[in-house]
Amino acid sequence: MDIIKQLQTVFWFLVGILLISPALQYFNIPVGTTVRKLLLLPPKEAKLERNEINEEDINEAFQRGIAQSVDVEQQKKDIKKRINILEDMAKTYNEQPYTPDLPFVFDSKPVTRKVKWIGPPKGFFTGRGYNFMIYRENQPVTPKVVTVLDKIHGNLILDLLPFSMAYKPNRILIMLFGEPQSYQNFTQRPAWSGASCDIESDTLYVIENNKFYPLSVHELTHLYFDGFFLPAKTPLWLSEGMAVYMQSKTSEGKPPWLENSLQRFKKGEYMPFEKFVEINSLKDFTADQTQMWYAQAYSMVSYLMHMRSKNEYYVFCVNLKNNMPDYQALYRAYGLPFTRFEVLEDVWAHDMSKGASSAQGGGNE
Repeated sequence: MDIIKQLQTVFWFLVGILLISPALQYFNIPVGTTVRKLLLLPPKEAKLERNEINEEDINEAFQRGIAQSVDVEQQKKDIKKRINILEDMAKTYNEQPYTPDLPFVFDSKPVTRKVKWIGPPKGFFTGRGYNFMIYRENQPVTPKVVTVLDKIHGNLILDLLPFSMAYKPNRILIMLFGEPQSYQNFTQRPAWSGASCDIESDTLYVIENNKFYPLSVHELTHLYFDGFFLPAKTPLWLSEGMAVYMQSKTSEGKPPWLENSLQRFKKGEYMPFEKFVEINSLKDFTADQTQMWYAQAYSMVSYLMHMRSKNEYYVFCVNLKNNMPDYQALYRAYGLPFTRFEVLEDVWAHDMSKGASSAQGGGNE
């Protein structure tokens, strides 16, 4: 009799094992998580991996045939009042030639409400991905285009954590232009700007060229990082510094203009921090001053992110979002001795002179 009871126990135990897996799947409960909880084991640490994006993938996805002539309709005039883009203020207001690969100033404006997307202009094909609504000039939106865009977006979301968790558009509209002239006609911005974004409508405008990848990352950073601060306005140095920092991650090395500026910082050629963080416009800057300003914004953001941990940097940004004075936001996030930006400047300048990676865009991710 005892043997029969033991066999019955074993039988129902095996039946339970066979039934528990489909039952957990039905309720969307991971089997591994359940087993770890039953055995009182700690949760398995999540490992987030970035997507590999190489130049061949981008070239293949955005390969274009012979350009077709098409008249691209200009946007309504009021779009000029609400578009946030990267402008080369040095070229606009100065006779000096602009530096290749130098980003363009982000004209940030307070966003009070979201606006609807525009319809696809004449000559644009449409497509849809998980993260994007895509308008593409003269060419179909292929699955490879969607895949590359989603990979770029996925990597940026990981790199921007936790900011990307606080602000996420339902879907982003991206307009891909095949010709610089059509981009200029539509956005009313100079063709050499390469890309622009509109936070109010969660829209990106990008020319398909060899700068497509870094410019897309730069613009997406503005959408997510500046979106995190809404309805407050992101400080210009922080907005551009973060965008250039994320853009720099799209290649192995730094662009020449940035590397040259970092070397000049070691010699003491930089703007005092107290003055630097108050800059709201580069309209009167020369080309060289604009280049140095962008490099300093990049270096400051990198230093704040790697000086201790990204948690302090996040707290600093939250403090600014809550309209805390910048010096107080700095102290509340990083503690002593950082009671003023002058103190941060002294520490940054010392590390820069010693070649510390945290001050030059390096550090542990």
